[in-house]
Amino acid sequence: MTDDIRISIENLAANGSNWVSCRDRMVWAIESRELAEHLTEASMTQTYIDAGTVGHQTPQSRWNMDNGIVKRLIGALVPNNVFLQIKSMPNAKEV
Repeated sequence: MTDDIRISIENLAANGSNWVSCRDRMVWAIESRELAEHLTEASMTQTYIDAGTVGHQTPQSRWNMDNGIVKRLIGALVPNNVFLQIKSMPNAKEV
């Protein structure tokens, strides 16, 4: 996926005081890129399978890449102490 739109989302405050607005904006951004499945599913969904190979990328390859995009977005928004706790999670749903 080519990211031709820059998205700016407020970072999560260290005390979590802006959690609701930060979470809602993050979900909004993820949904706008059609990646919301990564927030609710731990493994490749039927949507990816049905789309088949796209641009020489298998469904699993696309799932892995998109999962990484969602994880990076979440990681960029949380304070360092939270990032250190979630960085080894295997998928975006668990983050």
